[in-house]
Amino acid sequence: MNNFEYFLGSKLIFNNDMKEGLREARESVKADKAFLVTDPILAKLSGFMELKQAMDEIGFTYDVYTDVRPLPKDVTIDDCAKAFKDSGADCIIAFGGGSTLDTAKGAAIIRTNGGQIRDYFGVNKVKEQPFPVIGIPTTAGSGAEVSRVISVTDSQKNVKDQIMDRACCSAVALYVPTVLKGSPKSVTTTAGIDALGHAIESYLNVNGSPVTQAVSLMGAGMIFRNILAFVNDTANEEAAANMQVGSTLGIMGAGFTGNIDGHCVARSVGGSGDINHGAAVAVALPYCMEFNINAVTSKLANLAREFGLVKDGMSEREMAQEAVLGVQKLRDDLNLCGNYKDLGMNLDNLDAMVERSVYFSENGSDAYTSPGQPTFDDFKKMYMDGYNGRVIKF
Repeated sequence: MNNFEYFLGSKLIFNNDMKEGLREARESVKADKAFLVTDPILAKLSGFMELKQAMDEIGFTYDVYTDVRPLPKDVTIDDCAKAFKDSGADCIIAFGGGSTLDTAKGAAIIRTNGGQIRDYFGVNKVKEQPFPVIGIPTTAGSGAEVSRVISVTDSQKNVKDQIMDRACCSAVALYVPTVLKGSPKSVTTTAGIDALGHAIESYLNVNGSPVTQAVSLMGAGMIFRNILAFVNDTANEEAAANMQVGSTLGIMGAGFTGNIDGHCVARSVGGSGDINHGAAVAVALPYCMEFNINAVTSKLANLAREFGLVKDGMSEREMAQEAVLGVQKLRDDLNLCGNYKDLGMNLDNLDAMVERSVYFSENGSDAYTSPGQPTFDDFKKMYMDGYNGRVIKF
């Protein structure tokens, strides 16, 4: 067994009552005033009204920031940090998906450590513990509320970059299943498949430990078995709760191991244009699993068991193949796009995108994590398979 360490910097609170959950979260961070961060769409919906009402009822004063944008750029996070400082609040409450959570966590780092968010691109560059963040995810997807990673679009290079540090974890992750009710399918599907990617890629990862493999495997199963029910009925609180917890378990793994090839491709595809990150993962994930099938046959077989796809008499190889095909079918059942061409990817800068994926696979949180160790040509094939939507068959 390899040496390993495991540290989760976030307190997890699951509560079906928003007010009681907030009360406990506030007590944990000992805050007097909060800076509520969300996006302009969520700011108009009932869930945010419920949050503000709960804040009022427990006497938790706050200011509101609603300028979060999808795939947050470094300049957006810098702007949020300035507003946070000007508010005088002593904690941030992030209410939203991965973009909101990453924006808030980045703003908290700048508030304490100064500079611009791009100063912290890389690994372990945050010197001082940031102001506390209470993350309330409204999507079951990114797991950003407990992640040691912040994803940021570099506005100068027009690619997604990352900050990886223990300081990136929210102080508190508050899960309230009712906030997912009414989420649009465009969000639940892409966020859910991204969460599945985190769990699967962490489980297959060469950096896995007994802890990360356990949480990632269980998280993958919870997501795979519940995502269709949740997408089809977001008022299904049991499915919503399973998606929230499964997403968290997946990032509890991936936050320590990093991801592998699927995310190395998806991060480059998403950073090169306006392609949604989850949509990019949905295309890449089956090809990632297929590429690694010889290196991690037994792990893929375990995933098939966890997904409930194993039939009597199957060999380990057949079970591994069933896991790959099951994820491909799930993507189709969710009506997610199966190719990058229809998502708007342009082949004009293909080699540059492939080089970026190679860079991700050799640097930062995903450095040398893939069991198959893909080369430039391997990544290029994944891109072309993704662009053309090649259907995997065994």
